[in-house]
Amino acid sequence: MEESFDKPSFLIYKHNFNSISYFSNELLGLLFRTICEYQNDKKAHMDVDPRIEQAFQFFKTRFEYDDKKYAKTVIANRKNAKKNSKKKDWSQIKSSPMESNEIVCNHLEPVETDIDIDIDIVIEIEIDLEIDY
Repeated sequence: MEESFDKPSFLIYKHNFNSISYFSNELLGLLFRTICEYQNDKKAHMDVDPRIEQAFQFFKTRFEYDDKKYAKTVIANRKNAKKNSKKKDWSQIKSSPMESNEIVCNHLEPVETDIDIDIDIVIEIEIDLEIDY
């Protein structure tokens, strides 16, 4: 059974512009409308100018390739998610995100911070910026 992998976006590649660079603004607009209609309903029949149809085929081929690649990625991600969810013992995890998981980080010794490290960096930068005339 083929699943639907509706992607909320699509890509138009710059190298495709070479094949349509001679189009007028009107033809470019019609081509873009055809692309958008195709992306919204891939099974719809579109009756368009033969020049638009010819140029659209370049885009359509790439859209189909991108869709197949996306479907493979979705399937792989689903398999990984199932695999990881089986490994994790979900019964030990509390269900409420607002509750503490009771893990407390205890430091045996207090953490000392180096206050002058920022000063050293600023001084080095100022020294590097000195200009001899």
